[in-house]
Amino acid sequence: MRTSVVESPNLCGLLTMRDGEVVVELLSHDSYRLFPLLTPADLGKPLRGKLGRDIDRLLDRLVGEGAFNGRVQYAKLALTAHRNGLSAAGIATVTPVCSQAEACVLRCEVRLLAPGEPVPKLEQITHFSWDEADADA
Repeated sequence: MRTSVVESPNLCGLLTMRDGEVVVELLSHDSYRLFPLLTPADLGKPLRGKLGRDIDRLLDRLVGEGAFNGRVQYAKLALTAHRNGLSAAGIATVTPVCSQAEACVLRCEVRLLAPGEPVPKLEQITHFSWDEADADA
């Protein structure tokens, strides 16, 4: 999975929970060119407060919905980030990857919107249906 993130030609990263904070674990090589709002210095550090209130709100929602605890199948979110006078908007697809040994990590891939392209109202979080999972077993 780490290779799929690092080699993605898009803004792509892994998010983890560490000490109660959402942390940027890894970014694709192309992320730094496409999205200069994050730098290598941000890796391993909490994301809260770095990219604006909209991002903080979406992170809170993902945590609250259980994305790091295996309750979320995937999410599609429109977002706008701000930092150091720069801004960028995009559509993120967030896919939790879970193992029994540890909490989930979130693979987040973003299609950046062109400047001036309208940001849609999109905040779709799909939970696992345990009834369906039990029927498949």
